[in-house]
Amino acid sequence: MKPAASNMEPEATPQVPTDPTRPALVRYVAASLVFIIAIAALGSYISVTFFRQARANIQVDLAAVAAFKTNQLVEWTGFMRGYLSQQPDSPLPTIWARWLAAGAPEGADQDWLRERLAFMQSQVHEIGEIHLFDTAGRLHLGTNPQGHPPLDVTSRAVIEQVINTRQPALLDFHPHPHNGKSQAVLGFVVPLLAHAAGEVRVVGILIGEIDPLQHFYPMVQSWPLASNTTEAVLFRADGDKIVYLSPLLHSVSPPLSLHRSLDDPKLLAAKAMRQGTGVVDGVDYDDEPAIGVVSRVTGTDWFLLTKMDYPEMFQEAWLNTQRLALALATLAAAVLLVIRLLWRKAMVQTELELVQFTQRLDLAQRKQVEASAALDRSEAMFRTYFNRAMVGMATTSPAKQWIEVNPALCRILGYSREQLLTKTWTELTHPEDLASSVARFERVLSGEIDSYVLEQRFVRQDGSIINANIATEAVRRADQSVDFFVAFIEDISARKRSERALAESERRLKLALEAANEAMWDWDVHTDIVIVSLAYYRMLGEEPDGQPLSFAQWYEKMHP
Repeated sequence: MKPAASNMEPEATPQVPTDPTRPALVRYVAASLVFIIAIAALGSYISVTFFRQARANIQVDLAAVAAFKTNQLVEWTGFMRGYLSQQPDSPLPTIWARWLAAGAPEGADQDWLRERLAFMQSQVHEIGEIHLFDTAGRLHLGTNPQGHPPLDVTSRAVIEQVINTRQPALLDFHPHPHNGKSQAVLGFVVPLLAHAAGEVRVVGILIGEIDPLQHFYPMVQSWPLASNTTEAVLFRADGDKIVYLSPLLHSVSPPLSLHRSLDDPKLLAAKAMRQGTGVVDGVDYDDEPAIGVVSRVTGTDWFLLTKMDYPEMFQEAWLNTQRLALALATLAAAVLLVIRLLWRKAMVQTELELVQFTQRLDLAQRKQVEASAALDRSEAMFRTYFNRAMVGMATTSPAKQWIEVNPALCRILGYSREQLLTKTWTELTHPEDLASSVARFERVLSGEIDSYVLEQRFVRQDGSIINANIATEAVRRADQSVDFFVAFIEDISARKRSERALAESERRLKLALEAANEAMWDWDVHTDIVIVSLAYYRMLGEEPDGQPLSFAQWYEKMHP
């Protein structure tokens, strides 16, 4: 034992104790700094994601509206073509040709034609005027013939095209005088086809002028959601210019009056003409930066642009970013107060979960190994049974192709495995048995039955015929469609030959007995049935009734 120090010994200089909280504080500060940096990085990332997602969402919305409106325009042009085109059994072409041939006189035909045009105009409210022209382009009748201007070069070219092709055509947007002003209209040029003596000829032209203010422009301009800058714009290329065909949200210029250069490097419509349909970025007709989606209207020269200005596109993203900044600041303040406790708790929890996970992983791996071994044993047993079976076994596809065959089936059919896998079972089936076999196969495919058993003949590779018993069952998928078939094929040729030999022997014995005119009887003591020959009946002077005799009945025929 160490002796106690006396009071006279000098006191030792005390050591400055180390602060046990300093390492924890350092870790706390470091973790706090990392957390703040992480929060800032996360906020920046989420903010960028807001803007990217806003753009992606707008692209999806614009593309959906563009596709919807493009389909509307295609359906509308198709409807108008179909409506203005007369059906093959319509009397309009015939009455029109007859009226022209008679010198276009006043009378019943003229009245009928006018009533017909008025009726057609009344059924579709956006049809402004309907006129009938001869093949030379001369106007004869119409709902407003005095107000129709002379045909221009473009209209005559379309008429010539319609006469040559005998198909309706679109008369694209063009100026049309209306109440002393020029208004953009479009029309459809339809050939009047008369059928006579097995021939079809063009006897006239029907032109339907469409007032786009009634239905067309509202269809283009309508938008599913409230917005200050989104709009759908219809345009086409005209030489080196972009011509806007529909009213514009931010321009007072009427349709067909606003032209922009096709070479403008930033203009959305011009970029779309150069790069094709899809998403474009640039400036709109009002020189505002915007994003747009362009699609082409099939069957026309029109392009449809659905667009939104950048400020509106990112407005919601800016609001979400501000909300995010406030939320992250609040979160950082709260998390910094409890980060040390949560850190320690998370470490303990993580270690516990890791141990549990390792245990579960070991258990799962052991089960997987056991299951794999069991599966291997099962597959090995099946393969042994499959290859050593005495009967033929096979799997076939719904297309009647052999998928897998065992050696016994190869011996039965006289083909190698490789040869069989290149054939279908229908190729080896005897032609006289093919129809009945395929009929049962089709009943399985249709879901009427799941399996069938039948006897049929096969033609071996050497040309010989074998008889076989076939048992077939379908293996179905979850949707009840057939995945494959399992078939068992037993060669019963020897049994069939024995049956045929026995039948032939019985037939010859019967012929021999009849030829010898010998009476014969046979008593089966187990069933008490006596079978007698025809000569026996003739000796007794009786006719057989087809019914077997019992021993008692036969004995009654004996002389006492």
